[in-house]
Amino acid sequence: MSCHLLVYGLPALGIYALVSHCLRKKPYLLHKPHRFPVRCLHVSHRGGAGEQIENTLGAFKNALSQGTNLLELDCHITKDGIVVVSHDENLKRQTGHNIDIGLTYYKDLPHYLSSLEVTFSPATLNLPFLTGSISHGTDHQIPRLEEIFEQFPEVAHLVQKYHRSHISIWASFDNRILKKCQKANKILFMLGLWYLGLLPFFPLKESFLEFVLPSIIN
Repeated sequence: MSCHLLVYGLPALGIYALVSHCLRKKPYLLHKPHRFPVRCLHVSHRGGAGEQIENTLGAFKNALSQGTNLLELDCHITKDGIVVVSHDENLKRQTGHNIDIGLTYYKDLPHYLSSLEVTFSPATLNLPFLTGSISHGTDHQIPRLEEIFEQFPEVAHLVQKYHRSHISIWASFDNRILKKCQKANKILFMLGLWYLGLLPFFPLKESFLEFVLPSIIN
């Protein structure tokens, strides 16, 4: 029995691992590649945080004037159910006020500081060239997500309402949020497939995927 396992099992496992590795590198050998409606050669993170106050209408307008292809933004929901654009749930860093968006009514949200340090997870990224970089701008208002869609003709509802599903990319650093998004987008099981080496064998409906991998593995 063990002899048969060695003779047939190990070669089969080796072939499986080799094919899985090749398909991870070149998935188009098995699957037809997705075509995203916009060719993204330039992405403005937080609307171009290095040039304007992050995640503001002013930042988004400036990024578009510079010819950006994609606006990356972050959303949270206020106490009265308004979806607003902000990177942090707690506004201490951005406004100087130690309050949480989810515990505050939209009308009571403070304005951004007049100057804001450009930060990109300094605790996890060693990027010394970003230290001390300051962004300025004339727009200090925390915008509603609906304003973004109105300016540039609850998150899932607005994406569907404004017919942005095919050009919207879902992502979150909070696993609880990912689970809620995946109830509508059904991609949670893909992480397990990735670790098992099975993902390259499955066709994917999504054009973009972003997962925060456990640090013990990644």
